[in-house]
Amino acid sequence: MWLFLLSLITVDAMPSAEYGQLTSTLEQASFSSDQLRILESLPTHTTLTMSQSVALLAEFSFASDQLKALNIIAPYIQDRDQQYLLIETFTFSSDKQKASDILIQTPYNRHLEMETALRRERAEQNRLTQEELTYREQIRKEELAKIERERLEAERLQNDRYTRDKTSRRQLSLDEQREMLKDKTELVEIKQALLEEKMKALELKERHLEHKEETLQKKELELQTQNLELKQWEIRLKEWERRLHQRRDAQASSTSNRSNSRSSAFYWGGYDGTRRSNH
Repeated sequence: MWLFLLSLITVDAMPSAEYGQLTSTLEQASFSSDQLRILESLPTHTTLTMSQSVALLAEFSFASDQLKALNIIAPYIQDRDQQYLLIETFTFSSDKQKASDILIQTPYNRHLEMETALRRERAEQNRLTQEELTYREQIRKEELAKIERERLEAERLQNDRYTRDKTSRRQLSLDEQREMLKDKTELVEIKQALLEEKMKALELKERHLEHKEETLQKKELELQTQNLELKQWEIRLKEWERRLHQRRDAQASSTSNRSNSRSSAFYWGGYDGTRRSNH
């Protein structure tokens, strides 16, 4: 299931036009607080390359504002293997360490990436379904138009023959008239059989298209199920992370209490020794 979901991920970096509009908006902002609010308003499906992120931080004059901006855009940065480029934009080692900590503590939001891929897959399925419905309707109209043309042509031929027969009916014997009627009956039966075959072929095509539509619906249901399982795993991971933080905090608190107890015992022990030496 995970391999299938990862194969759907085709999220690209922010297009050049949108990125250019973003940088232009940042340049027009008068204060760094306004620039930070612009970054906070980015859509959740935003994706940035490392070079784009470095250029965005360059819009800020002070390292403190750059760190705040980095904290906002960190979930959108995808190519983390080049994060050293971003860290090196800071001058002081303390700021570099803070930037590194932000990137480590805020990994790329792959869940948003998967959701985007699933939305694209569903949109593609809807498009294919619509195309199939349009194609089916077009085939139906063409078949009906063809049947109507054949019917009109048969009626025309029948009328022509009827007109010719009417002029020569007086010259034909009774047996000839019966034979002609028999031929006409056979012709009508043949046309009727042809019409039935064409209707069966049309029904077969409709069933085939319905089968395809059912297959697409099942696939969409599977994608929804897989997305639900992914969200459940994400909830479990967050719970485990919360328990781990609680355990670490408890251990740190226990260590601090033991240290304070030792310091107090050492102080009072030294005080008593001093009093005995004075006496």
